Amino acid sequence: MVESTDVLLDAGQEHIADNNHAASQSGSKYKQISRLKSVYFLTIFALFYIGVEVTLGGMISANSRKSEFY
Repeated sequence: MVESTDVLLDAGQEHIADNNHAASQSGSKYKQISRLKSVYFLTIFALFYIGVEVTLGGMISANSRKSEFY
């Protein structure tokens, strides 16, 4: 049976206990998360997607209300 530590080491990651110790030494978890580029890309994507969704929803809603009065 394969140990979880072996799988982590094969993936290039440290043991979980080592990660917790390293996290406490290098600052808060939020600082570590904010250093990841993927977080910024996902944030920009989410803002863009939600903006387009709200805009299109508003346009569709406004056009459907106009047709009711004619």
